[in-house]
Amino acid sequence: MGLEELRKTDITEYALEALSRSRVRRVRVVGRRGPLQASFTVKELRELLLLPGVGFPPVNPELLPTDTAGLQRAPKRMLQVLQKGPRTPLEAASKSWELGFLRSPKAFLSSVADPTRLGEVLFDKMQLEEPFSPTSRVTQTGETETIQTGLAFRSIGYLSEPIPGFEDLDIPFNGARGLVPNEDGRVVHPLDPATGEPGVPVPGVYTSGWVKRGPTGVIATTMYDAFDTGDVMVSDWVTGEKEFLQFGGLEKRAGWDVVKGEVGRLGLRPVNWEQWRKIDEAEKERGRKMGKEREKFASEEEMLSVLN
Repeated sequence: MGLEELRKTDITEYALEALSRSRVRRVRVVGRRGPLQASFTVKELRELLLLPGVGFPPVNPELLPTDTAGLQRAPKRMLQVLQKGPRTPLEAASKSWELGFLRSPKAFLSSVADPTRLGEVLFDKMQLEEPFSPTSRVTQTGETETIQTGLAFRSIGYLSEPIPGFEDLDIPFNGARGLVPNEDGRVVHPLDPATGEPGVPVPGVYTSGWVKRGPTGVIATTMYDAFDTGDVMVSDWVTGEKEFLQFGGLEKRAGWDVVKGEVGRLGLRPVNWEQWRKIDEAEKERGRKMGKEREKFASEEEMLSVLN
């Protein structure tokens, strides 16, 4: 998406200004395994390949299977998109991006001209034991490769962590998988391996997003996942079939009543629905003056000033 298209979105002006000064012309996305082991989605790949004026060099054909009959639908579609290539031919592109497979970062090396800046990245070359298996193990070849660059971003995966206080509230957390055990968004204690008894729900506690299902999918995936959890919450509230706001016996109310007490104890400033709508409208009004959808507040102080 070019700057002119971005100007119509709710991206902040300071971010637009920074992007307009960018001198980046070539981007490499490097991973230690191959195309069939990649976790990006077809949608993400296609959107990048359709960027106007941006080229994409072909992927090494040795990394792509010639027989795709045995592949599942998602990897088969991904290979088709890769083979089709970008909207803009590489020779006609002003910028480009590429996928570098079978490379694992070993060291970040400083620039000879300026030791305070990055000059290049040293990679170990990797090899797959089963190149066309989605779960193939990868090992080092003993060889290395150096790529010159002045800027590098690490993206080595995502693992959720429990919020402080989970243990005190007896809320389970699977540290190995980075997930809150749940059934359709309802938080449950995991299956008892000794008895085989199903997990016991934690009353009134729900989860959504990556901590519910793992770090996969785009923003829309998480949005629909949140809708699903919301539907479950409403169903539990309306039908009364699940224990919802009773916690520790009938005499103790959980949910918002407990949250309000914690907010007061910590000296926090709550924002109710009507106040949120004021903030929302203020952002939209700022955006209208700039000919865009909204201009978001960039700090909590600036946002809350609308309510003063």
